[in-house]
Order: sequence, then C-alpha cells, then structure tokens
Amino acid sequence: MKERSRITKSEENKKYSSFPCCIRIAVFCMVMLVSVITVIPHAVCAEERNCTFINNNANAQDYSCSYHAQCVKSYLGEEQGGYYRVEANTDGDILVDHYNRDWRYVSQQWIQKELPIFGGFYEGENAFFCVFGQENMEESNEKEVVRVVKYDKEWRRIGAASLYGADTVEPFRAGSLRMTEVNDKLYVHTCHKRHKTK
Repeated sequence: MKERSRITKSEENKKYSSFPCCIRIAVFCMVMLVSVITVIPHAVCAEERNCTFINNNANAQDYSCSYHAQCVKSYLGEEQGGYYRVEANTDGDILVDHYNRDWRYVSQQWIQKELPIFGGFYEGENAFFCVFGQENMEESNEKEVVRVVKYDKEWRRIGAASLYGADTVEPFRAGSLRMTEVNDKLYVHTCHKRHKTK
C-alpha cells in the first residue's frame, strides 16, 4: 500500500505566497504608471503657462453640507482676448475678473447686486444675464421676488424683467437656477419655496 503524501497548511501557504506578492507588485506598478501619466501633463501645463492662482475662497466654492441643491456662485467664460470669471460668492456685489489668454490677471470690475439673493448668471449670444431675488415672508403678491437683468458684453445695464408675488416666499430655495437662450428668448428654470397660505 502506498502512503499518501501529506501537505501541511504551512507548506501550502508557502506554495502560493509568492503569487499575491506578484499581484501586489503589478498593481503598485500600474498605479505608479497612471500617477506619472496623470501628473506629467499637469506639470508641463503649469510650466508652460507659468501661472499660479492665489485666492482666499478655500472651502467656499459651491460645496455644501446641506441635503439640497444650491445656486451656482462661480462661472468661467471666454471673451475677446482672454477669459472672465464671475464670482457671486461675496457678501456684497458681483465680482468679474478678467484674464488674458495666458490666464494672467488683467482687471476686475464690480457689478451691483440689484436684489439681496443671487440666483444665477448666463452668457447669451449678445448679452450677459444675472438673476436676483428677495424673500417674501409676508406672502405679498405685490412684492418683487425675482429680477432678471440684461447687460451688454461690457457689463452696461440694458434692462430688466421682474416677477411679483409668484406664490414665492424664498426664490431659488433648495435648488439651482439654469438658463438658456433660444430665438432671442431667455428661458429661466429654477425653484422656490412657496407660500404656506393662499
């Protein structure tokens, strides 16, 4: 009768112990390769542009710990000769920064916030649009709750359109605001907190 060879658990582990090590090394190499491939273009881009952005809006972008959406407060766009940034995250008016094609700061201007709450910004074909709002806790049908303001491309005010009452207590509440322009008409899609009573 032949005696069967016995393989102990420790011998079996030794037999396969090199296999997981190879997998770990392969995964590490792939991660390093992806990291290098990802970092190189950014390093080259930063070196070519030679630009550093310094700001004081740490943790003040469009992030929130709330359980509902908010209006966007910061926008980037392209203009003749460079780029612009619209920032409504300030306590006061709206900041517009202008940059050249190399993203070097050129100038800034301030646009007056016409109502206390900023709803959104949109660049149309021939004009800029900003939407503002204000609370209506008294549930008045005569109180202005939303104002859409039209500016030319130099930020000169052209005109405005308003909503009054509109069954609104808080404009832009628990959501965002988006706009689009079709056939010279501006469409605004947003949200609001409604009246409790009618």
